[in-house]
Amino acid sequence: MFVSGNSSISGQGSSQLNFLAVVGDKVRFHGTSESDNFEKIVQVYDIKRFDGEQVFSPF
Repeated sequence: MFVSGNSSISGQGSSQLNFLAVVGDKVRFHGTSESDNFEKIVQVYDIKRFDGEQVFSPF
């Protein structure tokens, strides 16, 4: 996973990405497999807030 700018705290390019978001930021989660979701799919799930202020609405 990747983030742009200086929002990455740790895990850039891995499955364990920690990033900083503040109220008003736009955050999107998207997954694409090596086959562009043709032969196999990617499911984005179990996204958790570990610390800090709650900035996400329930999803």
